[in-house]
Amino acid sequence: MIGDVLRVRFELTQLLSEGPIFTAYAAKDRVEEGEVCVRMIRMPYASDPAFVARLREVIAKQDYIDHAGVENLRSVDEEESPFLVSSLTNGVPLAERIRKLAPFSVPVAVSTAISLCEGLEAIHSAGLVHGDVSAQNVAALPDGQVRLQLPGVWEAYSANSAAGAVLPGMAPYLAPEISAGAMPTATSDVYACGVLLYELLTGRYPYNADTPVSMALKHATGTVPSVRMYNPSVPAVLDEIVKKALAKEPERRYASAGALLADLRVLQDALRFGRTVTWPITPEAPSVSPDPMPKTVSMRKEPLTSQQPRMRRDRQPADVPLFLIILITVFGAAAVTMLGIWVVFNVNKPSQVKVPNIVNQSVTQARDLLRQSKLHLEVVQEQPSEQVPTDDIISSDPPAGERIREGGKVLVTVSSGSKMVRVPNLKGNAVDQARSILKSARLDLDDNIEQQRSRTVDTGLVISQDPSSGRKLEQGGKVKIVVSAGKLTDGNPDEATSNTTPPETTGKSSLYTLRVKLSGLDHPVTLRVDLVDDRGTRTVYEQPHDPNETVELATRGTGAEVVFRIYYDDELVKEVKQRADQRSGGNAP
Repeated sequence: MIGDVLRVRFELTQLLSEGPIFTAYAAKDRVEEGEVCVRMIRMPYASDPAFVARLREVIAKQDYIDHAGVENLRSVDEEESPFLVSSLTNGVPLAERIRKLAPFSVPVAVSTAISLCEGLEAIHSAGLVHGDVSAQNVAALPDGQVRLQLPGVWEAYSANSAAGAVLPGMAPYLAPEISAGAMPTATSDVYACGVLLYELLTGRYPYNADTPVSMALKHATGTVPSVRMYNPSVPAVLDEIVKKALAKEPERRYASAGALLADLRVLQDALRFGRTVTWPITPEAPSVSPDPMPKTVSMRKEPLTSQQPRMRRDRQPADVPLFLIILITVFGAAAVTMLGIWVVFNVNKPSQVKVPNIVNQSVTQARDLLRQSKLHLEVVQEQPSEQVPTDDIISSDPPAGERIREGGKVLVTVSSGSKMVRVPNLKGNAVDQARSILKSARLDLDDNIEQQRSRTVDTGLVISQDPSSGRKLEQGGKVKIVVSAGKLTDGNPDEATSNTTPPETTGKSSLYTLRVKLSGLDHPVTLRVDLVDDRGTRTVYEQPHDPNETVELATRGTGAEVVFRIYYDDELVKEVKQRADQRSGGNAP
């Protein structure tokens, strides 16, 4: 549809996105000479008059929303097919930014959440609810701010039974009461904002499931997970803010986006100026109970008068129906039974113990220490660390000093060592052995394995590798290997390099020798020798060696003169020139 002009006014210029209900285009408005967003309504919704009419009603209620953080929905027009016109947002879905960059730093995540809450506050102040806050419905702008898309459009979904197609995208952000059948409210928008803040800080949802129904069940029954379990750099106060936004009961959440915004701004200022913030940031208002009795009560006994007849001992029975008396009796008995069960359960409940400090200890030591406190250790995540040695504890949840019941679990994050690891030497090993060696070093083998004939290496064994042994590579990186396809015959010395170098172009092949003494070293290095001749540059030797070893090698070169380049751990240390009439080497420093 690119190039089409709708209503002789909106020229479609670019496809922006495709969703279950709308296909969005950037368009040029020929009347107002600006750019807008045109969302074509997809089938079967475009042919449903009730859906289109409901969508018009939704947009008509948004005249009072004027905020840079909220998309301005202008009108629903019709030509051959109905379409929605709105302001154009020059940004990308926040979901894409989270997928590529999360977890974000604490200041960036807080700033993004503040921008999101400012837009929500504008919607709530207009007496409306967004109803579909999600990473896909929030645009990340180039200036670091965000903009809420399609505010209030959820109200039109109920007009068409097929609109359930949006449920998979909404499920990770739906508050428990919405999944139970309640209508969206300001507090359910706050819940979705809490999910987004959790995503920004950890790069994952607070709950994961395979189906929308399973996801809703986890939101309703699962314990609110701590952000610090997956991102220990998050301050404890921010962790509490997220937990409050994700509270199961609406009355325990922030009452509005403005209340959440206030706490986030206080935290942002504290981060900016290095101040300490304690929880709760905003003290909860004390509940006010009505005065059940008058302030003064007269206790003087008044004499009876003729107008105050003496109470009879044989009082008339109250006018209470029999079924109500039975009902009260049954409920009273049930309450007593439940109270008894509660008492028994709490009397027999395990005692609480203090979580010991296991940070910076090995998993084995930490498990033994927790066992002494009748607690159990569970490793939930491995994380690279430049400060904490491999297999030592980086953080625990609950942290040291908190009290939990005996038999409880302490969830820990364990160091997988430095992010950069040294590449092991794979030469001379079979492919399966090389893969196993790399796995133990937290590296992977590149599946694209080259084969090359060799004069010295048996079939199926590694001839060379890239990167070379001793070099550093990030954990999970891949190492490429060349495997021997069989030995070369002695009758054709030039065949050794036929697969890796171009054929001879000029000159005659001559045999050159080189002697290298590894002097001036205090640690083992990988010695590499490259030969430069008329055929180009190629590696003729690469092996690890100890200091003061002497290496002698012989190779053939083409041309009147060749150059040997000698490297220690990929660092050039010397060049040695040889002429064909000399053919004798020197020592490397």
